[in-house]
Amino acid sequence: MKVAEVTAKKVEFARLLAVGLTVLEAGRAVGIGATSSRRWAALVRSGGVERLVLVSAGDRPAVPFALKWQAVKAVNAGHSQTSVMEALRLPSETSIRNWPRAVAEYGAAGIGGTESAVTAADLLPMPSFRAPANVRHSEEARRVFAAVVAAGDGYETASKQAGVPMSTAWAWYHRLRRGESISLAAVAPTKSYTAELKLAAARAVVDDGMTRAEALAHFGVRSHASLGAWMQAYRRHGASAFDSVSPAPATRSSPSDDLFAQLDPALPIDVKVQMVTALADRHPVRVLLRTVKLAPSTYYYRRSRPPKTDRYAQIRPLLRSSFHRAYRAYGYRGLRLELRHEHGVRISGKTTRRLMREESCRCLVRRRKPRTTRPDAPENVFAPNLLRRDWSTTTTGQKWVTDVTQFSINGQLLFL
Repeated sequence: MKVAEVTAKKVEFARLLAVGLTVLEAGRAVGIGATSSRRWAALVRSGGVERLVLVSAGDRPAVPFALKWQAVKAVNAGHSQTSVMEALRLPSETSIRNWPRAVAEYGAAGIGGTESAVTAADLLPMPSFRAPANVRHSEEARRVFAAVVAAGDGYETASKQAGVPMSTAWAWYHRLRRGESISLAAVAPTKSYTAELKLAAARAVVDDGMTRAEALAHFGVRSHASLGAWMQAYRRHGASAFDSVSPAPATRSSPSDDLFAQLDPALPIDVKVQMVTALADRHPVRVLLRTVKLAPSTYYYRRSRPPKTDRYAQIRPLLRSSFHRAYRAYGYRGLRLELRHEHGVRISGKTTRRLMREESCRCLVRRRKPRTTRPDAPENVFAPNLLRRDWSTTTTGQKWVTDVTQFSINGQLLFL
């Protein structure tokens, strides 16, 4: 990309920050990533758009040794690289990352200094740095808390006087009991750990019997919460929980429109819960719940509660055997009496009918013979008797007679 294009992007980025956009929103607007957005924003805060354009054009002035030495001291004291870059008005975080390594390996000569230059740099006043991102309480609150604890009071009293939460007070109290400092100078930035170290620390506590305090000191872990999370993951998933390369999450598509086209809205809730559970590995659960018209709270409650036991599980086989032994002729009254006298089972009539319905025990009922005619009905019309039972004829074809045959099939009348 040309220098003019980079400069135009930087100017637009600074303008978007000025109108109120966040750092990430401004970065997305000009087409840069999150890391570059944060670096450019730090340059804008430290020197305005002029400093941003100057650095983007590649005209980076040489950094004096005194600033390098102050940056190394600030990073070793626990300040973040961004805060050091802003306070010392340095052009890039990359150099700040490299200078402490060079000093640790070669001394002051690694960043172009001598012993006399180090002595002169130590005499310069250190600028004020922004507190690290993981610091929530001021130095004054920490000093008050330490003074109250030193006077012999507990962490509850110190928490009220310093104005810090009880959980923070508990952690500070135990750090002071171990002889550690709680001042801002002792607060280190957030530290990342390798997968091998996490696995080794979890195994040491879970399998080898090491205490948490010993594991924190042995592996250099700063947080009890982090160690507890590693132990829990190791107990659940074993060593695979700390794989350096996480497997790609399974892609889940949205259910098609015709997947539930024939879904009956009157389905029982348990059936809907089973359907959503069976399809949860292929489709998002929220979409499935909306499709089957089931509330998320209902779904998760039905999944978490223990399975419901059937209180009539022992009665059902007795009911079926009694029903078929009676040639499927008993109704619920006769079947209820049969269960009471033969098996000593006492259930209500409604329960008997429900169990018969669930077990498909439907008795065969002889339907009542229907009445087809009523002589006294006013709508009846009688045809005149023309033959008067005189069947005599002189030739063929003079008198014709017929007959009607009636059938009753499943309670329905048919005529032939």
